[in-house]
Amino acid sequence: MKKLSLIIAACLFTVVVHAQMSKVKSAFYAIEGDKSNSAGDVLEGKNYIDEAYNDPKTANNNRMWLARAMVYSRVFNMRGNELLKETSAGSGLKSGYSMMQFIKSTDKKLPDDVDVASLECATSFGVAFNESEELLGEKKYDDLLEYYKIIIFLYDEMVKIDTATINSLEKQNIKRKFLVDRYAHLAMVSTNPAVKKEILQSLIDQGSNSTVVFEAMSKVYMEAGDTAGAEKVIRLGLERAPGDNNMFQVLVNYFVSINKVEKLMSDVNRQIETNPDSKWYYTRAYLNEQGGNYDACIADYQKAVELDEFNYDAQFNLGLSLMKYESKKYYDQMARANTAKLKELNAGLKALFGRAKSHLEKASENTAYGIADQINIYKALKQCAVEMGDKAAADAYDIQVKNLESIK
Repeated sequence: MKKLSLIIAACLFTVVVHAQMSKVKSAFYAIEGDKSNSAGDVLEGKNYIDEAYNDPKTANNNRMWLARAMVYSRVFNMRGNELLKETSAGSGLKSGYSMMQFIKSTDKKLPDDVDVASLECATSFGVAFNESEELLGEKKYDDLLEYYKIIIFLYDEMVKIDTATINSLEKQNIKRKFLVDRYAHLAMVSTNPAVKKEILQSLIDQGSNSTVVFEAMSKVYMEAGDTAGAEKVIRLGLERAPGDNNMFQVLVNYFVSINKVEKLMSDVNRQIETNPDSKWYYTRAYLNEQGGNYDACIADYQKAVELDEFNYDAQFNLGLSLMKYESKKYYDQMARANTAKLKELNAGLKALFGRAKSHLEKASENTAYGIADQINIYKALKQCAVEMGDKAAADAYDIQVKNLESIK
C-alpha cells in the first residue's frame, strides 16, 4: 500500500510538472513555426512566459530562459505596436539576461534548444545593445552597468559559436575592447563607489589589458587617498600591456597629479629605449622642463618634432621653450658684450625668434586646440614678430588675438 502511494505521488508530480511546463511550450509555440509572429502572437507568448517565469516550479528552468529570451527579443522589436507598447520597457535587458541564464544553466539541455540558442544569442545581444544605446542617450549610467555585464557575456559566447555575427559587429567597430572600455567608463561615473570598484576589479581579474580599465581603477584608489594603490594598479596594467603608449601615459598622468614627475624619468628613459617615438621624447622634454634642465628639454622637444612634425604639442612647447630659455642665453651675453659682439648676438637672437616662430606657426595649424590655446599661440607669434622687427606681422597676429578674445 505504501509503495502504491509513492507511485501515485510520483505520477501526480509528473502531471504537475508537465502542466507547468505547458506554459513554456505555449510560449514557444506562439512565436515559432510558420506563424507570422504578429503583435498578437508575441503578446500571447509574453503572457505565457511571464506566468512560467513567476511560477517557482519553472522559474529557473533552462527552457523557460530560452523561451523568455526569444519572446522578449520580439517584444523589443515590436515595441512600437500598440498591443506591446505599454509592456515593452526593459524588454531588451530581459531578453539578454534570459539568454545569459540559459547559457549559464548547468542543467541538462535539449540538443535542439542548444541549436536554437546558438542562433538566437545574436538577437538577444542585439536588442540588449540597442536598448542600452537608448539609455546612454538619456544618461542613465547606473542602469547601463547591468546591461554591459550581459552584453559582454553574450559577445564572448558569440565568439565561440557565431563568427559571422562577430565579423559583422567588428565592421561596425563594435569589438570586445570597445564594450569593455565603455563598461569601465560607465563604472567610473557610477554613483555607487563600491559598485564602481567591484566592476573594475572584476574586469582586471578577468585578464583585461585595457588602458581605460586601469586608468579608471587608479582613479578609484586616488579618490580614496591611496596613492600607492593607484601606482600599483597602473604598473600591473603596464605588465599586461608592455609597450602600450597609452598605458604608460596613465603612469605619466599619475606622477604629474601627485607632483612627483622626477620619479618618472627612469621609466621614460626605458620607454624611449624600447619604443623611441615622438610621444616619449615629448614626455621626457616635459619632465626635463619641470626639472629645470632646459637644454635637455629643448633637445627632446626638437627630437619629438623631427620624428613627427604633426606632434603639435611638441611644436608649441618647442617654440615657447626657445623664446623662454634659449633667448635668455643671448640676453645674458648681451649685457656684457661690446658693440661688435652685440651686433652678432642681435642677429643670432633674431634668428632664434624666427626659429621659434616657425614651430608656433606649425602648432597654429592644429584645429583641435581650444580658444585659450589659440590665443596663447598667437600672442607668442606676435612677440616673435616684434623681436624680429616685423611690425606688419605683429599687427596681424594682434588682430587674430583680439578676434579670438572676442569669442572666448
